[in-house]
Amino acid sequence: MTALTIIVLVDPRWPDQIPLGIIPYLYGVGSSRLEVTPDIPAAARDHYHQLAALPAPSLSQPVARLVITSDDADPRLTEPAKTAEETTTRIFRAPSRDDPTWQAQNIMRRALTVGEWEREQTHETLLPYLREETTELAEAITTRADDAELMAELGDVLLQVLFHAEIAARRGAFDFGDVVGSFIGKMRRRSPYLFDGTTSVVPQSEQKRLWELGKHVEGRRVSKGQ
Repeated sequence: MTALTIIVLVDPRWPDQIPLGIIPYLYGVGSSRLEVTPDIPAAARDHYHQLAALPAPSLSQPVARLVITSDDADPRLTEPAKTAEETTTRIFRAPSRDDPTWQAQNIMRRALTVGEWEREQTHETLLPYLREETTELAEAITTRADDAELMAELGDVLLQVLFHAEIAARRGAFDFGDVVGSFIGKMRRRSPYLFDGTTSVVPQSEQKRLWELGKHVEGRRVSKGQ
């Protein structure tokens, strides 16, 4: 009977979460047939080995090897390793890896890792590109460009946000997630009705009052060094 080699590509943000479809294969596979790559945190590795030691369910196809990794550059994803016995390889991907925002962050992270030009950029050297992209976005809006062009121009501005956030992350200041968190925090302070279950339309006068109140609170925090 042909044995099964399974490769599980988990999300590095949540390395202890695996696709549900893999559970019957993981239970009882045994530590000798389970490989958890070093990029997976130790706590998650221990958890997977504990599951592998549980009683095995009855499977129509035996598992020769089960690999859990978060490295999408693992060569086994495109060139599965040869084994002494005939095997069929199945690859399971964590659905969260298909999140386009996370993919965009990964693209920018890789660009600053392997791209010579990107590696040389700073917040200051990127300013001309930021000005250019925001100007082109404004032109697309004022000239009533079609939706495809507007979307593309918004994407160009997003590229700049991702670029600056990744530069900041590499000097240990903040990352894109922190930028998003800053936006959420601002909206909580200035537009609390978005978070308190309000379902009716909020009048503009009340929106403006709350927005200014939020700004005032932020100003007081800054002046106090909070």
